[in-house]
Amino acid sequence: QNLIKQELEQLKLDSYNSKKEKYVRKKLKKVGVYTCGYILFCLAIIALWLINSFYSNSLNCLISTVISLFLFILPTFGLRFVNHTTIKEFFFRKNLIKRLEDEYDQENGR
Repeated sequence: QNLIKQELEQLKLDSYNSKKEKYVRKKLKKVGVYTCGYILFCLAIIALWLINSFYSNSLNCLISTVISLFLFILPTFGLRFVNHTTIKEFFFRKNLIKRLEDEYDQENGR
């Protein structure tokens, strides 16, 4: 009877660990997409800045003004809504995985 209890506990633990692993992989993928989006956003800002910096004399005044407005508004207000700790954690995976595992344990009562 003890052997059966131990086997059941082991099966429950294995099931719990596999669900936790799936949860962590899913969240890691989301953080990866979030980070790639952030990097592309930053590259777009840099590209606009370079275009405006090097070609401001040859660009139409209206286009140059619109680019300047975008370069003022996007970094000033757009980057305020980005969770920079998530970006930082993406590059330090060990801390991110630990946080996600703890998050899953809290959600599921372990």
